[in-house]
Amino acid sequence: MSLRTKLLLAFTLLLVVALGANYLLVASQGRRLMNEQALGRMEALTAVMVTAGQYGLGVERNIEELLGDQMIAQAALAAHLVDVAENRAHMSPEEINERLRDIADSTVLDEFWITDEKGHAYLRNVEEIDFTFPSVPTERNQAWEFWRLLDQEGGQFVQKAMAREYDLKVFKYAGVSGIDKKRIVQVGFNTDSLSKFKAGMTMEDLARAAVGRGGILRLQVGGAGGQLHMDTDLPGPAVEGERIQDEESLSMAKEALTENAPVTRRRGDYLIVASPFQYESGIRALLLTFDAGPVAATVRQALGFGALVTGGLLVLGIYFAFQFSRRIAEPVQTLAAEAAEIGQGNLDRRVDVKAGGELEVLSNAFNQMVTSLKAHTEELRRATAAKQRLETEMRVAANVQSTMLPRDLPKVQGLPVFASTEPARIVGGDFYDFVEIPDGRLAFAIGDAWDTGSPRHSSPRSP
Repeated sequence: MSLRTKLLLAFTLLLVVALGANYLLVASQGRRLMNEQALGRMEALTAVMVTAGQYGLGVERNIEELLGDQMIAQAALAAHLVDVAENRAHMSPEEINERLRDIADSTVLDEFWITDEKGHAYLRNVEEIDFTFPSVPTERNQAWEFWRLLDQEGGQFVQKAMAREYDLKVFKYAGVSGIDKKRIVQVGFNTDSLSKFKAGMTMEDLARAAVGRGGILRLQVGGAGGQLHMDTDLPGPAVEGERIQDEESLSMAKEALTENAPVTRRRGDYLIVASPFQYESGIRALLLTFDAGPVAATVRQALGFGALVTGGLLVLGIYFAFQFSRRIAEPVQTLAAEAAEIGQGNLDRRVDVKAGGELEVLSNAFNQMVTSLKAHTEELRRATAAKQRLETEMRVAANVQSTMLPRDLPKVQGLPVFASTEPARIVGGDFYDFVEIPDGRLAFAIGDAWDTGSPRHSSPRSP
């Protein structure tokens, strides 16, 4: 793989990593902002709902207190009316009941219950119900509480709105003791009117009004044990004892209440947020289901645009990486090619790199190195040639010297004769010879030249 290819791959890889990391960072930030937006909306809605719920409860209590005061006044008027009707006008029970029915039909009061000394309501506007107040608690603990008015003088009692025994309708009752004798004078008010007055003030009313706005698709309120207190998917209020059916929502509600912190999960294009909040009856979990489709589409659109921009930057970066790698690699490749030529012995090559900077300095140093190498090579060639000539001359001199020494050694009876010379160098200064004297003797000559080797422009030496 060439240097240019390696540089291009390295630059491209770095660019891909940098742009990819930036793209992933933008994507994660987009998802985080989407979750934060949902959490912010949920917290705002929770605060509004809790405030509205508490305000609704306050309004309900104030209305009931005011209504109780008015009903006591109406019961007192009814007590005076009965006293006048029976003791002054001497009206019959039927005539009094007729007047009571007229009052109930023309006012907000719905019922009158006026008893004798034994608690039997013989005066009433509802003739079909023959009713006697019990003296002991009953199943629903409602009417028996008024029994005390028989033994009190000027007594009065206001009861909270609750479902009555025989038809389970929710009524609010108030009563006073009789004026002329021991009796219970009670008036009743149907709370349907009160419910209409409070409509839109309760948490559930606000929750149902919020569904369909701001991307809110569903709202649930659950307890720590999974009890379902409210669900906007239901046509009406949650039934007592009903539980959250969705396992994931149940798990999120429990986790939010346990950790006391919001919990967020995605389910396709839906975002579900569970958050704890303090309500009058204790801590509950508010579960909101948001339509995350539009926000997700916006995020996807932004990510698509980011991907397009990233792709464009990647192509542009690759182009500049290609140009940059070529600018760096071509001078280096030129140096490598010239070095290969010089390695083959072509010392006349010159490197011409005009890249500027260190590469051009390296090119000039390379040329200087080649010039020096060529000069050293020429000098080495001359020295080698001179050495070869000297060695040739020495071998010739050695051959001449060896021819001057006797090849056949004389034979002397009773005495072995042996002669040998070993020069220290190719040519030595040693010499020997044998001479037979006429009187039968054998003489030999030994010579040794001064110094060793061949003469080198030396001047004559003295013996």
